[in-house]
Amino acid sequence: MDHFSGAAPVTPNLIPELLLSGAIDCALCARRGEPHDRLDYSTLYRESMVVAFPDGHAFEDTKTVPLKRIGGEQYLDRLHCEFRDTFNAQCAEQDVMLDVAFTSQREDWIQNMIREGAGVGVLPEFSLLHPVLKHRPIDAPKMYRDVELATVFGGPKTTGLRALIDAAQHYPWVEQIGPR
Repeated sequence: MDHFSGAAPVTPNLIPELLLSGAIDCALCARRGEPHDRLDYSTLYRESMVVAFPDGHAFEDTKTVPLKRIGGEQYLDRLHCEFRDTFNAQCAEQDVMLDVAFTSQREDWIQNMIREGAGVGVLPEFSLLHPVLKHRPIDAPKMYRDVELATVFGGPKTTGLRALIDAAQHYPWVEQIGPR
């Protein structure tokens, strides 16, 4: 995957184009915005957005973290997160000013910096690269994302693609990748 993404980076905005052109048959994605009118989406699972923080942080003593409390922390910003625009819009709605200490496209860098105490970050619960990374769900408002399988609406579906769609829809996602 690292080799492919380096050679041909795929961003969430490119997925509809790749599907409609026939370059790919399906995509696992966390859609942002309204559904594309020429694509079918099948929700595979829902996951909470969490705030991740280092050992010994004050958030450890809470069950959930209100969005306003994140505004009082040094924030490590994940630039390629498909949830980033939604998160920033929620912050604006709630008058939360983020104190952005560092931005990166690299998920591993952000999570390592969180673990080392450089700040906090918001990410999907099942995207934690370090199982020991402390985290709590965000509330007020509660935030989540749906991970979906996208295909072309009414497009041809080979036997293999139909089998993949069926397997993805029946796979126990949360049990396999859920809380550690």
